Amino acid sequence: EGNAVPNYVQSAAATCYSAKHEYAKAEAILQKLYVQNPKDLDILEALYFSQVDQDKFPEAKVTLDNLTALLKVRPKYLPKRNFDYTSAVIEAASLDAYQEKYEEANKKIAPLLSEIPSNADLLKTAGSVKGSEGMYQASEDYYAIAAKQDPEDVEAKVGYANARMSQGDI
Repeated sequence: EGNAVPNYVQSAAATCYSAKHEYAKAEAILQKLYVQNPKDLDILEALYFSQVDQDKFPEAKVTLDNLTALLKVRPKYLPKRNFDYTSAVIEAASLDAYQEKYEEANKKIAPLLSEIPSNADLLKTAGSVKGSEGMYQASEDYYAIAAKQDPEDVEAKVGYANARMSQGDI
């Protein structure tokens, strides 16, 4: 009828396409929404994950860098988001580690580890990076700390067990 489809409906459609593993269709919608509002954190986050799902790592890195920059300057007094600056940096480190760029991953997480050493997601990411580098004792240490913080954290327990097995401790 010539009426524009609201952005929230387009975003919901993109989410549906992603759920059906039709990432290219989701990305096309998200790219249009991004052009309309390049500072929309939710659109940037969805676009990033869509690009990762398609193994478009160079594009995903650019999107994540934009998202991280926006989250870094986001006022601290606003309600905490599910995907905040720390989450974005952790995701960037994980993306680097996945691409075997361990030095870059370590550079990203090192400042956070000294700033917020008790963040379980950060500790598990550090454990994962160290494990990928073959530093299994360091990996075990990070996972052990995360598991002690939350004894119900299955990811921390599995990471700890994998690090121990990698050292020959069955």
